[in-house]
Amino acid sequence: MVLRENVLSTLCDIMKYYLVHHQQKTGAGPAARRPSIVEVYERVATRCELLWHKASIPTTGHKRIVEKIRANNKYQNMLKPFKTRKGGQKYQTMLKSYGILNY
Repeated sequence: MVLRENVLSTLCDIMKYYLVHHQQKTGAGPAARRPSIVEVYERVATRCELLWHKASIPTTGHKRIVEKIRANNKYQNMLKPFKTRKGGQKYQTMLKSYGILNY
């Protein structure tokens, strides 16, 4: 998944971008490993910063963008027990609050 350059990304788009890059392995063969969470935060923050700069959106700094992504990482915790909670009312309202209506 790539964040599009002609449309400003939503929180949902940024978190999907985070999850895709967190699952990608670096290296080849048996030495392949997943990148650390800090590496992924940096990669996502840099990409968001470039998009926001292109759209002339003022930002406070790189460190603050990383902090915002970390704070919104509740999304990942929401995906962990998906099979057991997918039919629950509270889980459905959480999905709606994040803008994910198709689950």
